[in-house]
Amino acid sequence: MKKEIFPARGIYFLLFALFVLLFFNINPNFREDDWSAIRKVIYPQYYINPQFFHIDLTQFNPYYNHHYLAAFLIKLMGCEENFAPAGRLLWFIEHGIIAALFLGLTNYFFRRDRLILALVSMWVVFYSPSPWVEPKFAATIFMILSMLFYFKKKFFAAAFFAAIIFYFHIGFATWWLLVFLFVLAWLWLKEREITFMQCVQYGLTTGVFAFPIIWTYAQRLADAR
Repeated sequence: MKKEIFPARGIYFLLFALFVLLFFNINPNFREDDWSAIRKVIYPQYYINPQFFHIDLTQFNPYYNHHYLAAFLIKLMGCEENFAPAGRLLWFIEHGIIAALFLGLTNYFFRRDRLILALVSMWVVFYSPSPWVEPKFAATIFMILSMLFYFKKKFFAAAFFAAIIFYFHIGFATWWLLVFLFVLAWLWLKEREITFMQCVQYGLTTGVFAFPIIWTYAQRLADAR
């Protein structure tokens, strides 16, 4: 039996070690504006004066879903006075999941090519990740999940995770959905790899699960006018 030049366990261990080193090197945290928003979620009475933005976060505001999640984690960890530990933990979890999902995609397409796995591992670690904890990284998790399930021909799951993107970053989700629908239409019209009903199923499923957040945004836009 031929011995592997790049054993998978060694690659995974190297990736994890480099990821931990990166974590301590960039010292991730929340942005200053996010600190203010999270603090107002935790303390609704905080800065009720012109120095702070006039947004009532005691009522559900879909733009701040990621901040509500961060506030929950902060309360769970008991670090209401200093958000930094929760910020570092949330960054580690989100980027760790993104790295694992990228490796999952690589294994799906190049199951036996350890060299490609090693190169992707290096790219995942050294793609200059942002030191900030931001909603777009939570959205990226669901984007990759949607891709992974699509390639596995599980269109319902792919559409469901595409809809979840809207709850964390509606701009990111809108562009993703438009591009993906174009790809589906191309595959149906030119490649004949999927059926028309599968395209419809994907679009309808995404629309149904994303409808509550889209409707909330629409109402807020109407109220603003």
